Amino acid sequence: MIYRFYTPLSLRLYMMAFELLCLRLGRLFEPYVIHVLPMLLVCFGDNSANVREATVNAAKAVMGQLSAQGVKLVLPALMKGLEAGPRKPHGA
Repeated sequence: MIYRFYTPLSLRLYMMAFELLCLRLGRLFEPYVIHVLPMLLVCFGDNSANVREATVNAAKAVMGQLSAQGVKLVLPALMKGLEAGPRKPHGA
């Protein structure tokens, strides 16, 4: 995966950007959540506590804005994330 080449600072900034986009755009950001979700799941398992904290905040913002249809779209990706690494199930 390409995510392993990012620095912890850049991953943290990406997560903060996702959080702000979601909070500012609200439900307009919903179609893009399915593209952001894999990166969120990867960042839940990051070694840096700052990245994990920013990821939790971004995930709360993203999930708080989802409609019922959005949840149906995101659920398969979350279930797939549960089958992955040791830290990812906690985040998913």
